[in-house]
Amino acid sequence: MKKRVIALLCCLLLLVTSLTIVGCSKKPEEETSVATSYVTMDINPSIELVVDQNNKVISVSAANEDGDVMLYGETGIVGVDVSDASNKILDLAIEYGFLTESNSGVSVSVVSDKSENEETISNKISASIETKSATVSFDISFTTDDSFSIKRQLNEYVEKYPELTGGQLKLILKAQACDPSLKFDDAYNMTTEELLAIVETKKSEVEEYCNTAYQKAVAAAQESYSKALDIAKATAFSTKCLSYVSLSNATTLTAELAKYPLYIACDYALQDVIVAMEYVDSYEVTPVVVDAIAEKLELTEDEKNQMKNDEGKYTIESIENYIDKLIKNASADAKVELEAKYADLITIMTNAEVEAKANNELIKGEALNAINTALSQVSEYLTEINITIPDKITLDDLKDMQVKFADGAKVSKEKIYNSLSDKQKEELDEYMLELEAEYEDSKAQMEQKISEAKATIEQEIAARKEALKAKEE
Repeated sequence: MKKRVIALLCCLLLLVTSLTIVGCSKKPEEETSVATSYVTMDINPSIELVVDQNNKVISVSAANEDGDVMLYGETGIVGVDVSDASNKILDLAIEYGFLTESNSGVSVSVVSDKSENEETISNKISASIETKSATVSFDISFTTDDSFSIKRQLNEYVEKYPELTGGQLKLILKAQACDPSLKFDDAYNMTTEELLAIVETKKSEVEEYCNTAYQKAVAAAQESYSKALDIAKATAFSTKCLSYVSLSNATTLTAELAKYPLYIACDYALQDVIVAMEYVDSYEVTPVVVDAIAEKLELTEDEKNQMKNDEGKYTIESIENYIDKLIKNASADAKVELEAKYADLITIMTNAEVEAKANNELIKGEALNAINTALSQVSEYLTEINITIPDKITLDDLKDMQVKFADGAKVSKEKIYNSLSDKQKEELDEYMLELEAEYEDSKAQMEQKISEAKATIEQEIAARKEALKAKEE
């Protein structure tokens, strides 16, 4: 009998094992797609692709407003091999007049944890460019060189991160845009797949367009709702919990009830400042800087005017875009001459950016007032959450403080909650749910504002795209 039971168990084990094997086996077409490579194609427009282990494109996004225009309403890029995707991008760039005889360079960067992936994808795109070049009246050049603007940014990190590449820098900055709490040091030590996981996970939370006006509208709507709700909830939470103070928990509860709403308020105050400062990304430069760049590049007056943006202003961004385009489309000899001037150009532009930021009234005025107001409210608690105020506060300092306030609020709330009885917790949970329901109207208003902003920018992009198409025809 014992042997029969053992035999039966063995048969069952074999059956379960076979079912497990059958259940876990997948056909090749059912293989889970994993983001393994990050690709950028810079023509101006600048396009970003996330590619899986089979060289298929998982997602595509624009890195600037020209990219928004070119990609708007288009299909045939996601879900296909990177060769087909790059071919489609080239077709669009030609169709809408971005890729022309005077702007015929395509700069490509590929970042992956495996060098063979980088080589394969780079070769595929290079082949697409070579094939496309044979069908048009001008030669399309392929390069993997970093643009001037990326090299200037790399210059800021070269001492601490000597092995950092331009492609890696782009990916880190992309991941930080998706997750503002991500520190550069931490991102640098992450794998490509880990960074891409952040990008893909946060994609739904990132604004759909690079248009600054749209981004500000979305950020303002979301901030307004979240701020109103969270501060109201924190205040209501603390007020409700005051009724639970007793001799047994008074010491812990009263102290945390004082700190919790203040931490929440400071968290949002700093978020407001950070959002405002981050959107001031097109710093206007002085005529002295413009003349210095023009002299270094030996520009004519007409060429000098081409460094202006669409609003007729000389900004850090517009000048860098001009230099990128100039170098990308230069002949081999001219490129060598231009690259010899990189060090001087980087120094001029970096100093100009420092000066432009220092002169920005938003950062000097309202932002600093908001910071001082927020910190003054919690000055006695700063050491508890490891905040030390430096003599000169940078944007990174603000982000670090904001995270510490957010973390401090979570810890404080947990201490309050854990000091309550089960019955009090149940009562409090019901109370907070009722409060949140009262803010449904505010949520609807937020969604309406975002919807209106989206409709507006879609109309603008569609109109611009039609105008480009008509111009080419």
